Amino acid sequence: MKRRRTFLTVVASCVILSGSAWVAAAGQGPALTITNQDVALVRDVRSLELAQGVQTVRMENVPKTIDPASLQVTPLADSPGFRIIAGRFVFEPVTERNLLERHIGREVQVVIPDPKGGEGARVLRPATLLASGSEGGRPVFLMKEGVYAGAYEAVIFPERTDAAWGAEPVLVWDVESEVSGRRDVEVLYLASGLSWHASYVMELTGDSDDGVLSGWVNIENRTGADFHKPRVQVASGSLHTVSMRGVRVMAAEAARAPLAAGAPEALEEGEAFEYHVYRLDHPVDLPKDRTTQVPLLQNVRLTLERRLVSRGSIWARPAARVDDEGWEQPVQVFLRFRNSAEAGGAGMPLPAGVVRAYQVRGDGHAVFAGEDRLPHTAEGAEVGLEMGRSFDVRVKRKPVAEERLGERVQRQTWELKATNAKDHPERLHLEETFPGEWKMLEYSHPYEAVDARRVRFSMEIPAGSEVTVRYRVELGGR
Repeated sequence: MKRRRTFLTVVASCVILSGSAWVAAAGQGPALTITNQDVALVRDVRSLELAQGVQTVRMENVPKTIDPASLQVTPLADSPGFRIIAGRFVFEPVTERNLLERHIGREVQVVIPDPKGGEGARVLRPATLLASGSEGGRPVFLMKEGVYAGAYEAVIFPERTDAAWGAEPVLVWDVESEVSGRRDVEVLYLASGLSWHASYVMELTGDSDDGVLSGWVNIENRTGADFHKPRVQVASGSLHTVSMRGVRVMAAEAARAPLAAGAPEALEEGEAFEYHVYRLDHPVDLPKDRTTQVPLLQNVRLTLERRLVSRGSIWARPAARVDDEGWEQPVQVFLRFRNSAEAGGAGMPLPAGVVRAYQVRGDGHAVFAGEDRLPHTAEGAEVGLEMGRSFDVRVKRKPVAEERLGERVQRQTWELKATNAKDHPERLHLEETFPGEWKMLEYSHPYEAVDARRVRFSMEIPAGSEVTVRYRVELGGR
């Protein structure tokens, strides 16, 4: 079946009363509070040139994703004799469905199969559109021969000349002013399509005992509107998006904050409501359909601990058959640091984002070391990033003995053999998880209880050597 085509010739016509126009207020640019939940609060201060009497004013270059219910317009100063009669958000994209809806009762031209022609023949017929087919059916046309509801290939629409057509989003207000002159008003609304996420790059040096962390805020603008030099702050946290009270509070704080001069060095971090906000100290353009990066932090030195951890459980057994030596248990590589300036961390709350680590070798070449997602991290919190699995440090676990003492009580003996193929010692942490009640009866190496169901054996494995941990545990209550 051939694809139907829609044709439209548009003649633009904007009706704005003489002398009525929106312009940016002196010294006031838009202020954006962007959350990481695909919603932003926009505060825009505009100067409105009004004539005396009732008139219609239009504000263009606005997001197509505005939530009309959130729209609020407030005069910034005492404005006697000025009132807003009604306001509306007009946006009707040029689509086939919208065109059909708008032309019900109007003359159009339809390309339909020619009943008198050969196979594939088409004919152009004038018709009146009776129904758009919006309920899932076909459009219905009134032609000279009668009512037609059959197949069609294309519809050709007449030119549009009325100002009600909303192919581009616009805010429209009917206002009344007793006197002519300029009024400054604040326009406040929520819009989706503005979102952000953090990303980090960590450069490791030497044996990964220290590193340098840089972070970026990536702002994505899918609103359909350009934002020229707005004041920007991004909010990190989990927001309840019914009332958006927290976003409104943060936007009010952003509006009061003065702008710093000079080029941006990084975002300024602070608190608002129950969230953390990061304010850019310099305006930045946010063009539509683009992602813009701004620095969050730059070249922060970290004191890192590289930790090898192998985690197992007495109930986790491989599905495939294994030999008498047992089976492999992964050894994960973590990079850990405390997020405080005193302990060699960033010293500021860090928003969630992916951390990508690179290690610079002695010959100057960089190697991708791995990546992990950093959760929202408060100042002073411990951070553990999983980079991958160790190649040279391996662990094999093997069940040695099992003894049942009753219906709910049993004793198990396990061996974990750790080998180190490196030319230097490595410290390894073996973590074992037990279900329910447990009691350690025998153990070859000291252990610590991590929590109610997990213990940790920590040991140093000499270069080119192996260490075997053996323990006997009683499971279940008597």
